[in-house]
Amino acid sequence: MKTAGENKEYRKKKYMICTTGPPTIRQCQFVRKRLTGEDNTCPDFEEFIISHGMSGNDNYVNYHMSLGFYYVYFAEAMKYADMIDGGEVFDEIEVSIVIKNLDLAKRVFLHFRERLGVEIAPFDTAETVVMEECSLEKGEIVGNKGNALAIAKKWLNQFKKKGNMPYKEGFVEKSVSHAFFLYEVAVYICYLLGEDISYEFLGEQKEKF
Repeated sequence: MKTAGENKEYRKKKYMICTTGPPTIRQCQFVRKRLTGEDNTCPDFEEFIISHGMSGNDNYVNYHMSLGFYYVYFAEAMKYADMIDGGEVFDEIEVSIVIKNLDLAKRVFLHFRERLGVEIAPFDTAETVVMEECSLEKGEIVGNKGNALAIAKKWLNQFKKKGNMPYKEGFVEKSVSHAFFLYEVAVYICYLLGEDISYEFLGEQKEKF
């Protein structure tokens, strides 16, 4: 049983959810705990946005934040899937929480991607993406993971230059659309490999959208 001080600290950490930017791996471990104890209910769409620090942001910032949350939960779900396939012991409550958060995260992400108002070539985590010495297949990295991470970081840097280009309503250049696609792939690879991402560029570029 926790002491009064421990309970106070636990509650403090419990609600320390990504309020200043897209998620880090450690922050999402706190988010997951919202559904334990007194809060053992699945938050609805709006509650998910509020609890994950996206309330009050513009659509462009929330596109990036929700993408990060979606991929973090997806990567965690993949981890549990491997445990189940390998016959390992797992916590059923933890798995159900991840699945609920994953479902909500995907819905929120698709909502904000659509709200950008541009034609983006969407990345599906189930599709195959071939890269040098590696590939993404059914949500997993096959081949040289180090090379996959290096490629992902290169695509992230390219997005900061191309993906944030200003656009006219109803029109977006193919190069920009392709940059968004590679960006989503890159973010997925990073979170899948446990690599946090710097989102400092958001403050510099969001005014263009």
